[in-house]
Amino acid sequence: MPKRIDSRRRGKGKPKFSPRTFRSVGALSLPQKNVRGIILDLVHDNIKSAPVMVVEFEDELVLLSAPLGVKVGDGVTVKQLKDISEGVEICNVETTPHGGPRLARSSGVIAKIVSKDDKKVVISLPSKKTKTLNPTCRALIGKVSGGGRKEKPLLKAGNAYYANRSKGKIWPRNAASARNPVDHPFGGGDRRPGKHKTISRHASAGRKVGSIAARRTGKKK
Repeated sequence: MPKRIDSRRRGKGKPKFSPRTFRSVGALSLPQKNVRGIILDLVHDNIKSAPVMVVEFEDELVLLSAPLGVKVGDGVTVKQLKDISEGVEICNVETTPHGGPRLARSSGVIAKIVSKDDKKVVISLPSKKTKTLNPTCRALIGKVSGGGRKEKPLLKAGNAYYANRSKGKIWPRNAASARNPVDHPFGGGDRRPGKHKTISRHASAGRKVGSIAARRTGKKK
């Protein structure tokens, strides 16, 4: 029976493999009303990749990913997508009206409005895909700050370990085919699985790795 299969170790989500959310300053949100706010502070969040700004909207305090170039004391205006011109860079985008920011929240990313009409707004995501949204969904104008985060070298393995540990990721992770046969079904051999990666949905826990009950394999053409 294999001993160290990552999917078995993770299970339904043990504390070891869960993000350290207790270190977060809070969840990102947008105000209930479309009013102008003032940035009170810029803070660091151990979980999020971008700097977080604390914004006061009338009697409400919210946290948002900070756009590039903002500073304490600046004003922030939340706008509906139907009120933003085509081609404008946006961030902290809602997917449902008053559902809170869900898109373009990571460091250095932007979304753009491609087209819009009275019933829908089409935006371009950082992944180059497009998404159709309700015109009353809201967003902020600008690009999320912290774009050069990944350009800084980690310098040592310890920094990479703690960076991944804060997000609940397993690191270091060696390939299954590079392990011994006793440690993984794909182990042994010349760094290749040595057997088909498709596996039955009803296989035992120690064998359920690879493409589980795959309908098809290979790249789509």
